[in-house]
Amino acid sequence: MRVRLLLIIAAMVVVAGCQGGPSPSAESTTTATTTSRKPVRTTTPPPRTTPKPDASTPHHTVRFRMQIHDANHDAVNIPATSNPNPARDPKSAAQIRQDPALVSDRAAQERAAASLDCDHADPLQGKDDPNLPLATCGGTEFMELLDRVLLDGSMIANATYGPGGPLPDRWDVTVTLTPAGGKIMVDTAPKNANVLLMMLFDGETVAATGLDANTAGTLEFTFGKEDDARQVAAVIDNR
Repeated sequence: MRVRLLLIIAAMVVVAGCQGGPSPSAESTTTATTTSRKPVRTTTPPPRTTPKPDASTPHHTVRFRMQIHDANHDAVNIPATSNPNPARDPKSAAQIRQDPALVSDRAAQERAAASLDCDHADPLQGKDDPNLPLATCGGTEFMELLDRVLLDGSMIANATYGPGGPLPDRWDVTVTLTPAGGKIMVDTAPKNANVLLMMLFDGETVAATGLDANTAGTLEFTFGKEDDARQVAAVIDNR
């Protein structure tokens, strides 16, 4: 299965807020003899399903990389290309698209964009070096510029999927991390609020989730279809 970043378009980060009523004033608390309170409503978490990989479930290397971003935590956007003469040799592609200078050098970033052909097979598929940044195609008009691997498959405990809420077109994949993976997120997320963390299969972007200060032992990725969420969760558990 070749899962494309087109799934990311459906992966919007939803932040739910809570509203509470105003506290009673000092005057009302001293004159009132009784206080009526509305019963606290509890919500049952949406059911989660553990996928059952079978013989048809592909095996991919699962990794997570953060988007390369500027001082304001905004993504560095370079328009994607359809280069008629891209770097097709894996070694040449790696020299350009995994140049350490990609982290901050605009010229290196533009060279990487010019070396891509997003309409054909990726010569780096499954061959990217986890210790170097990566320029890769995405499902949008921009090339994805990603930092070195933050989490790999050894830091995943399991993946489940289920409804993401009352909306019929939202399905979430929950990735539960090992203690080692959770510690990395606790140390990393507060310093990178609003930065996107990309999930990759064999170096291809699959989905994204936004980091915030509370990101720790679990990661949530949202999809528009149940089957997409089921397949992704199955691949993660079949890593």
